[in-house]
Amino acid sequence: MLKFHTEEELFLLASEYHDMLDNTKRYRKEWKTTVKKKIFDWLTNLNKLTKLELDIQIHSDVINLESISASLGRVRSGIEEIIEEHTHKPVIKFSGMLLYQQLFNGKIKVDLYTPFVEGIHQQTPPIQVGIYRPDEMNKALVTEHLAQFLKMVIEWEDFDDDDRGGKPIGFGNRIIEKIPEK
Repeated sequence: MLKFHTEEELFLLASEYHDMLDNTKRYRKEWKTTVKKKIFDWLTNLNKLTKLELDIQIHSDVINLESISASLGRVRSGIEEIIEEHTHKPVIKFSGMLLYQQLFNGKIKVDLYTPFVEGIHQQTPPIQVGIYRPDEMNKALVTEHLAQFLKMVIEWEDFDDDDRGGKPIGFGNRIIEKIPEK
């Protein structure tokens, strides 16, 4: 059965709508005046600390839909297509990217782009980390995003079918397993 809204309910919905429009304006202003620079600076400082050689760029092609990318770039994958006996064509690897993207409503979407080898792997859709209001962005959150990005890239680079059960291996982790005797 169809439920009809009262004028009071309609007024509350209209008030909520106007609040959302005001939020969008405020979020866009915060991005433009402070948050964009802070994210860029935090990524730049973390890049220096980690020596990752990230390519960090601000993309301002569309007003109020800007983004900041931190990419590990494109490199030779080490794989080469043999064209002729002495002619080889290098295959390029996209090494992955962390992206902060301003949404239509002024909030900030964070995505991880997995690496892929051109012509061998298909680029997978981005992994959405989260959507944040500008006032939620801080250095600790950006540090966590970069850590998640690196974990994802490390997992991709170490691709195999080994199931380690989530346990670290090796002497550096103080785990020593007894080798079974034959």
